[in-house]
Amino acid sequence: MTHAHTRQNSPEKEPAIGRAKNIVGQFLAPVADRIGNPVGRATTLVQIAAALFVGLTLSQLFVTAMVQCLNNRINYFKVEKVAQLSEMIAFHEETRFYWYILYLIALATIAFWSRTLCAETRKTGLWGLRFGPGWAAACWFTPLLNFVVPYRLLCNLWVTNSHSSYGTFRISERPPKWMLPWWFMFVAGVFILPGATGAWQRAGEAVANFPPGFPDSVGNLHSEEIAGIVIETWRTVGQAMFLDLLSSALLIVWWFIAAILVNLVYLRHRVAVDDQRGLGANETTIEREHGGEAR
Repeated sequence: MTHAHTRQNSPEKEPAIGRAKNIVGQFLAPVADRIGNPVGRATTLVQIAAALFVGLTLSQLFVTAMVQCLNNRINYFKVEKVAQLSEMIAFHEETRFYWYILYLIALATIAFWSRTLCAETRKTGLWGLRFGPGWAAACWFTPLLNFVVPYRLLCNLWVTNSHSSYGTFRISERPPKWMLPWWFMFVAGVFILPGATGAWQRAGEAVANFPPGFPDSVGNLHSEEIAGIVIETWRTVGQAMFLDLLSSALLIVWWFIAAILVNLVYLRHRVAVDDQRGLGANETTIEREHGGEAR
């Protein structure tokens, strides 16, 4: 009887399938919460676009490295590599077209995120928002203004989601100091882009205009002129690669940090919304304690 009583009172072990479901549920809960939130969905979209942009840019840099190897061979008068160099530059130009498309798509996702966050912030009633949803999206594509206004927008969103609707700050009211140099990376990268594109076009023309059958076809030229043709081509391709590497490096770092920044603002927004709801619940409790009615 004692043995039977002990077995009856002992807790039953949870089946392995049940434990696995609980573990998976705990892992997917934050994901489900983010997908169920408009700002969370927009944040995830920006992070996916940023990852694709960074991946394509790194792949393009690999092509640039191959161009550099062939360009060095040209500088050592390995003229049989001219045709290969021309093909690699043409391939680089094709991939750069898709790179521009992906860049615009990534920029559209962060514009959509800005619009969604402004709309949700206004709906929640957080204090201090200075931008409407429409302008928050359009400022990313407005010429010249897109170098200044989006930065002010991001700073305003950071500050707005740092306090309640009554102006009481929960945490630091100022945006982090690293946001300004981070934004300068975007401005510098975008300014360099047209120069890099033009340099690649000049590089392609220089290689295409390389004398066919060189050096037999230009045997009447002096050695200094022959060296001048080779060195000028090498310099033109080198300038294109330098500008491309500089612009790509700046934009890679910018988009990587942007993916982190939008997530930080999203988390601050969720905390601000929870605080706002807590304030509303406390006001309702106080009114009821004093005999008033909640509105």
